[in-house]
Amino acid sequence: MYIEASNPRIPGNVARLASPVLCGSASRTQGCIKFAYHMYGSTMGSLQVKIGKSRKWIASGNQGNQWNIVAIPFTSTGCYQVQYFIILHRILLLYGLHIQF
Repeated sequence: MYIEASNPRIPGNVARLASPVLCGSASRTQGCIKFAYHMYGSTMGSLQVKIGKSRKWIASGNQGNQWNIVAIPFTSTGCYQVQYFIILHRILLLYGLHIQF
């Protein structure tokens, strides 16, 4: 996913990517969200990951000129939705969003 932050976007705009509502099985409640992101430069915004209503991870500002890989383990307690919130300042790239149980 590529988020373009040029005109007519302004700093502070929020892009949201949401999974469908997911329900873990009774026998397996552990999960992991894996993805890579690229946030390079002095004008980066932030990227937040929420599972249900709980914020599980955040990155803000310059994270270096490379792809960074993230794995967020979690335990499901029923049905939930994974949401990625991108608070724009400039350009942000996400790659390979993957949820596994």
